[in-house]
Amino acid sequence: MIRSLAVRLNAIIPTETLLVPIPTTHRRRRLRGLDGCIELARAVAGFGETEWLPALRRRGSDAQRGRTRTLRLAARGRFVCSEILHPGMRVALLDDVCTTGATLRDCASVVRAAGAIVASTYVVAVADPGRLVQS
Repeated sequence: MIRSLAVRLNAIIPTETLLVPIPTTHRRRRLRGLDGCIELARAVAGFGETEWLPALRRRGSDAQRGRTRTLRLAARGRFVCSEILHPGMRVALLDDVCTTGATLRDCASVVRAAGAIVASTYVVAVADPGRLVQS
């Protein structure tokens, strides 16, 4: 499944894009045996036209799953950015599922705080497009 999603993403992601996958929680990674978003970024980069950077990590085990919309939108500071990102670097965030957009906004905030530019975002699935946060 990851390979087929990577083929589709590779077709729409511009060449030389630096993908920054949004990591899943440690609990979900243990349950699944992998981090799907990181594996997807790695697979897309395997086509040789993009690169991926493991620039984000979760702070604690704070998961959005099971939270109400209000609690999801209020969640902040759940990610930390590594020194891999440099000021002015243009990146594209990659997430597997977007429910409210709060996780993407949280990640974009720490990437921007590191001085990098979030040029675009790619999401495999949107839970309810009518309920996304506009920013």
